[in-house]
Amino acid sequence: DPEKIPVLEMDELWSFVFCSDNKVWIWIAVNRETRE
Repeated sequence: DPEKIPVLEMDELWSFVFCSDNKVWIWIAVNRETRE
């Protein structure tokens, strides 16, 4: 259906890499219908 708009679930998290000055952000997006 070309009219169908996918619904995405998004999440974010951050972590430190080696020391607290190296903050890294990670974003994740998943299609709710296909779970991909």
